[in-house]
Amino acid sequence: MEHEGKYLEYKETVSRTYLKTVSAFANYGPGTIIFGITDDFQTVGVADPLRTALDIENQINDNIIPGPDYSLAIREDNTIALTVNKGKNTPYCYKGKAYKRNDTSTIVASEYEYQNLLLKNMNISWTELPSKVQDLHFKAFENKFISRFGREAVFPDTYITLELYTEEEGFTNAASLLADNNPHPGLDIVEYGENRTILDNVYYLEKLSVLEILQRTQEIFERKYCYETVEGFDRVVKERIPSRCFRELIANALIHREWMVSGKIKVEMFRDKVTVSSPGGLPEGLSPERYISDRHLSFLRNRNL
Repeated sequence: MEHEGKYLEYKETVSRTYLKTVSAFANYGPGTIIFGITDDFQTVGVADPLRTALDIENQINDNIIPGPDYSLAIREDNTIALTVNKGKNTPYCYKGKAYKRNDTSTIVASEYEYQNLLLKNMNISWTELPSKVQDLHFKAFENKFISRFGREAVFPDTYITLELYTEEEGFTNAASLLADNNPHPGLDIVEYGENRTILDNVYYLEKLSVLEILQRTQEIFERKYCYETVEGFDRVVKERIPSRCFRELIANALIHREWMVSGKIKVEMFRDKVTVSSPGGLPEGLSPERYISDRHLSFLRNRNL
């Protein structure tokens, strides 16, 4: 018999605790609950399967909001298989709470996970939502726009085109990240000496446009890892770590991080390496194994940013 796991659960009897797992499967599934199997995986079946199946159906319909997509099957051994499909109208809640599976257990989804389920239902990302701060300034963004396109950004037309502003709700969260007075978490840099016990410098980059954060981080990197040597009659700039790789690393940390998580991006600079920790995990549906194997489609977490 297959062991319990993230998408399979056994129940000896029908108690309402299974409704939490129905919520979890509807939010993140699909998954199956089989009634009539003991904790040590013995098949005992259920008494009066027809009546029990009807009770399960009524309990789901009365307690899971919105109603999930599921099916019930009475098997030859008098067990009942309840299969719950992953739904589109997330979050699916039991007694006002959304649930998720954590290996073989069912737990309450965090506030962050709950918000992600809501956004999934609306088919939008956090960066597309209206910013809570509307008094925003964009000198860094507008200077970068001029240097890139050779002309000024026109308000509101350019901002609407770039999905940074709507006439109905104002600036979006993506715009607030690009603003000079960016209200969201920033980036911390720790510059080490010979080892972790020796701190050469610590930098706190916050209340800045993500464009300015990227630029300042690059400047700090160059001061630490770039140096000049004389080769013949020429001065040649050398890099202990490729600056283009570092810039791409920081740009990805800023653009693709989970901004609903309040933590800062942390950059640690050692003599021979750089580590970057960015809040959030892999996008839903992308496992660590698939990510490492490189056999997956690209997921854009913050598309408009």
